[in-house]
Amino acid sequence: MAVKPVQIDFAHEGAPRARWSAFGGALLLVGVASAAYALWELGGVQRSLAEASGRAALLAQVARPTPRAAPPEPVVPPAQIASINEAIRQLNLPWGELLRIVEERTPKQIALLSLEPDARKGELRIWAEAKTPEDMTSFLKTLQAEPRLTEVALQKHEINDKDANRPYRFQLIARWRAGEQKEAVQ
Repeated sequence: MAVKPVQIDFAHEGAPRARWSAFGGALLLVGVASAAYALWELGGVQRSLAEASGRAALLAQVARPTPRAAPPEPVVPPAQIASINEAIRQLNLPWGELLRIVEERTPKQIALLSLEPDARKGELRIWAEAKTPEDMTSFLKTLQAEPRLTEVALQKHEINDKDANRPYRFQLIARWRAGEQKEAVQ
């Protein structure tokens, strides 16, 4: 006996049956083609992303600053240190105060010719003229009594024969008391 295949129809009577039509087939074909194109584009985007990531990593390596050794400390020659220290001494020179002290202590009988400070020695050379030797010694004693000056001494003197009044031309040397000094370079 031969078995007959049983046809089971789960759709109720009168329900439409699904059939393949030309429109449905075309629509299915377009969907599959679109999915295949989308997958192909996705692969291209992934390749571009991988290339960009590789370039970014390479640029990061190139752009990364390489650590450099600190430049060596400059070595200052002793002659330059001496020049710097001399400049500091000159800057520390209390010139305004020295000038004021000498001007205040100079009487009318004395003509100041020159004031020459020597910051290195801490000395002030004063060239002046007086009519009499008494005026000269009086001026010397006045400066010696000034507390901001020390070791005030007559260095040399002469009579100026070229002048009709024959004044006494003399040179005094005085040291000044050091105030606050700036640090010298070591």
